[in-house]
Amino acid sequence: MAHKQTAGFRPQRCVLHAGMWPPYYGSPEWNACEIKARAEKSVQAWWYDVTRDGHDHRFGGHPLQIQGNMQTECALVSKGLDLSAWNSKAAERLKSDAANWLLLLQIASDDRAGMMWGDVDNLYVWIHRNALRARRFEEARVIMQCY
Repeated sequence: MAHKQTAGFRPQRCVLHAGMWPPYYGSPEWNACEIKARAEKSVQAWWYDVTRDGHDHRFGGHPLQIQGNMQTECALVSKGLDLSAWNSKAAERLKSDAANWLLLLQIASDDRAGMMWGDVDNLYVWIHRNALRARRFEEARVIMQCY
């Protein structure tokens, strides 16, 4: 009989805080805000101030990305494309589905919880909107980004 390998975390006390987090600076969601040129420097300074710690756990919302666009990465990889094909014609057709990938969870490296990803990296759990509606959590994808 084969043994199923599992991983787990030590139980931790969680305190949830509601918060408003901006989209990643320079992301399509950020660019859709159409910030007026005269306000851009102030808004950019606010974004860096809000996200400067760069390490927190999050449920839903916008991730604090370290290396770039994970929604597009999920859209391509879920359809079998290697990331080396990022600029291919096949990739361009699939990129429109990127907005359907939602952040379920951001798990930061956390010494208190005994979780260290690489050199103080973050794990991100993404799921396609349709899979979430159908509660097909086995289709979620995990991405690690590092500094």
